[in-house]
Amino acid sequence: MANFNPPQWGVAHTLYVSLTSQADTKLHQANPTWAAGDAKIAKDDGAPANMGTLPAVDADFTDRTKVVISATEMEADNITLIFSDAAGSEWCDLTINIATSKLHRSVVHGITEAGTLSVTQSTTDLGEATNIHYVGRLCTFITGVLEGQGNNITAYSAATGLLTYSAMTEAAGVGDRFVIT
Repeated sequence: MANFNPPQWGVAHTLYVSLTSQADTKLHQANPTWAAGDAKIAKDDGAPANMGTLPAVDADFTDRTKVVISATEMEADNITLIFSDAAGSEWCDLTINIATSKLHRSVVHGITEAGTLSVTQSTTDLGEATNIHYVGRLCTFITGVLEGQGNNITAYSAATGLLTYSAMTEAAGVGDRFVIT
């Protein structure tokens, strides 16, 4: 799933960090070594535990580390990441605090699929089982030719995932992303 700003409660999140070298604190540590116990997570001031996925040097950079936080690990209002070199000789400790948002609970994310794609309808990946569930809400496209455009939803077919909305300026394309608020 895509990253959100602010990071969302219960939604997987990825961030990047650079660690300070112990040998020269004016430099980032090149190719830091990560071992079990080096990366811990504390949720809502709870006891720190090892992260489910160990951070790794980003493939495009030697001094940038990719940190992946699972959806389960993001199920907290306040998340603290604690990075400490267990071997104690390569990089300096780092603590990062993340305050999550629950905004996503009122926002539905979807993707258009092959099928009906017109100025008033889009076949989607939505799985809601009730036909009237989205009626009256706003569908806003966040990618594709309709990025930034939104309009009111007038109908929804649970059987096909077909959304019907007031006319947009053109048809969405396959794979375009949207939100319903």
